[in-house]
Amino acid sequence: MAEASPKFSVWTRLFGAVLIFCAIELLVFHSGIYASILEPSSAAGSVMTMVRNEGLRSVTSLNEVAAIGDSRMGALRVKIADQWAPEVGYRFANISVPGTTPRCWYYMLREVDPQRDRYAAVVLPTNEYEDDDWENLADHKLDIYYLTPLLRITDAHDFTLSFPNWKDRWEAFEGSVLKGWTYRRDFQELVADPAKRWRDVSWTREDRGRMSYNYEFPTTNVEGLSIDFRSGTVEYPPGSTPDQQRVIREQLLHGYGPPSGLRKRYREEWFGRIFDYYRGSRTKLIFIRMPRAPIVRPPSPYPQTASIREFGARGEAIVTDEHYFDELERPDWFVDPMHLNRVGAERFTILLTKLVRRVLGPLAS
Repeated sequence: MAEASPKFSVWTRLFGAVLIFCAIELLVFHSGIYASILEPSSAAGSVMTMVRNEGLRSVTSLNEVAAIGDSRMGALRVKIADQWAPEVGYRFANISVPGTTPRCWYYMLREVDPQRDRYAAVVLPTNEYEDDDWENLADHKLDIYYLTPLLRITDAHDFTLSFPNWKDRWEAFEGSVLKGWTYRRDFQELVADPAKRWRDVSWTREDRGRMSYNYEFPTTNVEGLSIDFRSGTVEYPPGSTPDQQRVIREQLLHGYGPPSGLRKRYREEWFGRIFDYYRGSRTKLIFIRMPRAPIVRPPSPYPQTASIREFGARGEAIVTDEHYFDELERPDWFVDPMHLNRVGAERFTILLTKLVRRVLGPLAS
């Protein structure tokens, strides 16, 4: 009997190895099996925790409202909102995840609301309605790690090309198609201590939602903070650490540059995708300008576009009064340059529930 040629044998083995690799990739990493045991404190794990908890939350009426965003939207206290539900008529869900961006929010909403019928409204936060170009969110590389569990192979093209440089594009492609490679560090940590991973995952499943619901915000504040924006001098809160002072400078004293159009294009792309996703559904999209800072910077000296206002003018979203939360912009209600403390968060929650009731009008039945 003639033996198979060595060349044929090599190609057969290579083809078999590729098939096995693809099978593992699809069955383990694309099926959601591995995503269910990600390190809960990781970027990807924090998104999966939110998705799981929201999926388990019962929806009891047509009057559910979701607030999405980053850590600043964490100021929405669902426990406080529930106390106001009999008066305002709406029940609130906070599906924000610290560090996420509008690009993340599109995929997060797609995951938690696959039928586009879960919410009467989705609240979308912004820091300014103007298209301030001081930060280019398109190259926010962390989005790849937040979104890897939610990305599908069909997302590879659009998600990959949404990053401006080819290095990040390759990693974005990996997050969409080669999830196992993106998860390699998480997998190494799992193998190193599987018992710890199981404890962390079990605790998150059993207690994380309850802990978040009952979490008490810090009561500390930044009283004593003052800034001369013209000279760039800062008087820091008494007892602030060098790290805290650095964050204050970075967040409140960054410069303005001439408009580049990057923020406008980014907003049109990713908020536009959210609009398209909910187009034709009953879900309304509501923009709010978040409480910006304990001390608000002067406006940019450069003329700026305002894509958020344009969305409202075109009827794609409800754009609320940008000054509605101005009363919260005070040092005694902020715990740092970006986040509200306990008193500020409770007041923010009450104001937001009333605002949503007013703009949505009569309850659905």
